[in-house]
Amino acid sequence: MKLHLLSIALVSCFSIADAQISINQNHMPSANEQFNYRLTGVLPGSVDPAATGEGMTWDYSALDQGLAMVDSFFTVGSAPFTYQIFFNNQLFYPNYKADYARRDADVNFGLVNLTNTFVFYKNNAQGLRNLGYGAEVNGIPTPVQNDPIDYIYEFPLNYQDAFTGHSESEVAIPTLGYFHRSLDRSTIVEGYGTLNLPGVSYEVLKVKVILNASDSIYIEQFGSGFNIDQPEETIYQWLATEHIEPVLEISQQIGFGYSVRYLSPIVSSVMEEEAVIFNLSPVPANGTLRVEIVNQGAYSYEIIDMTGKVLESERIPEGMLTHLISVGTMIQGVYLITLSDQNTGVKYLRTFIKE
Repeated sequence: MKLHLLSIALVSCFSIADAQISINQNHMPSANEQFNYRLTGVLPGSVDPAATGEGMTWDYSALDQGLAMVDSFFTVGSAPFTYQIFFNNQLFYPNYKADYARRDADVNFGLVNLTNTFVFYKNNAQGLRNLGYGAEVNGIPTPVQNDPIDYIYEFPLNYQDAFTGHSESEVAIPTLGYFHRSLDRSTIVEGYGTLNLPGVSYEVLKVKVILNASDSIYIEQFGSGFNIDQPEETIYQWLATEHIEPVLEISQQIGFGYSVRYLSPIVSSVMEEEAVIFNLSPVPANGTLRVEIVNQGAYSYEIIDMTGKVLESERIPEGMLTHLISVGTMIQGVYLITLSDQNTGVKYLRTFIKE
């Protein structure tokens, strides 16, 4: 009888072990790949993103359709040459030799404006790292390396793994001073099991990430500066071996609602984030949002909340390159703004925060 019970226990243990997947470098993005997803701000029913444990079943099959989006990953060689000197240079910067790049959203702090941003990543058996970024800082192309480097994941990634990291970056701004960014990251693989999404299920690892970020601007003329502390952000990720990004990611900053993105196998009418067709300022916005269009043409815009509801829609007079939008009556939160080319039908997307 003891042998029989032991056999059952061993079989049970092996079954549980088999259900646990492991994530490594082969499950991460590569250059020239894309990841289709949908974006919403609505969680179904009474689901709790914090629910976790061993052998879980997470049911998110009732997620609403949201907005169709796509992440694109570029070769490092397609980034501006100025950035490649620092992120594509094995001889002088071997630790910063990137494997791929992706575009990031514009940021406007008033005195400091970051546009046309490329973020650079290194992926190998040790982990996935954010090496730094290249951006037009107040209009000047500027490469900025993270030092220390930001480790997003350490591989292999298994249940109950945990690690912390700290990264910093600093860039000199001509005639102004310095812009400094610091980030503390805490990561734990807190669960595993089955994730149900609309029409599909995956065996997954569940990862919890807590981010605390702070930006500071130092003004040489006055010999002093000021900090811009970001609200703490908690991110829940469900990782599957079949896809290069989390098949479900739910994030929330203190004081704001949820942002939910999940795998969408087929995406039509995708909104393009990568093309730099228009810029926004200030971000975050309070009373007025300024839209600056790069190329003349016929455009219209929509402002959309995280539930997918269109809050405002308007045509912009043809040939107008600057348009002001009043956002003072909107509640605090994250919003999407789309700019539609009336001649081609292509939609371009930016996000902004209303304070």
